[in-house]
Amino acid sequence: MPLKPFTISYVRIVPLPIMNDFASQDFQSAMDTMMRQLLSKDVLHEPMREFRDKYPKWLETNKSSLTNDEFARYSKQFEYIKELCGVYETTPNDFERIVDIMQNMQACGQPPNDLVQELAPDMPLGGDEFSL
Repeated sequence: MPLKPFTISYVRIVPLPIMNDFASQDFQSAMDTMMRQLLSKDVLHEPMREFRDKYPKWLETNKSSLTNDEFARYSKQFEYIKELCGVYETTPNDFERIVDIMQNMQACGQPPNDLVQELAPDMPLGGDEFSL
């Protein structure tokens, strides 16, 4: 399965084409290993659980100040976070499903800055510096 670009923390992961197919198999294998480690339950489950636990209250508190589109987008992002936590809890080695959920979550845009600030007070915010 070819990898698609997505962002974890504030590092954008973009598979690069290899010029002249130089060591493409080795590169793909190394990239796959790195992606599996970055998306592993050991790395992402706890932060995603924290988001899952805090997101409902944030949505309830902020619903009146959000546009309908923003609320729908954040609600969809929350659904993906719950789905990802469920995968980590039931089938943590389903790498393809984890990648698919992460890409869908990324398509929802940035998580709410104040929620990120609450969960990671030292995280720099602004622009594209933070992504799930």
